[in-house]
Order: sequence, then C-alpha cells, then structure tokens
Amino acid sequence: MFEGMIYGLIGAWFLSLFGVDNIFVEALQPFMNFTLTVSHYYFVFGFVGMVYGIVYYLKNKD
Repeated sequence: MFEGMIYGLIGAWFLSLFGVDNIFVEALQPFMNFTLTVSHYYFVFGFVGMVYGIVYYLKNKD
C-alpha cells in the first residue's frame, strides 16, 4: 500500500523534471472552481499509487 504511494510520488517527481506537473495543472484548471497547484499534482499521483498498491495487495495476498 505505502510502496504504491511512494512509487506514485517518484513517478510524479520524474515527470515533473520534464514539466508535466505544469501541464497537468494548466490542463485541469478550467474544470476546477479552485486554484490548482503542484501540490495537487503530487497528491493525485500519490493517491493513485496508493490505490494501485491496495488493489495489487488484495489481488496477490494469497
């Protein structure tokens, strides 16, 4: 579970080296009623990684 979150954050950090974090914020800002920041970008990647980790754990806990 926590490994998935860490992998998600590492993936977000790697993509931010290429400016994907700014693209993410600029692309989704028109759909939100509040100001998006890079913190939201990292939160989404961490959350998706955590969900992936939970699903992976539940599938392979035999």
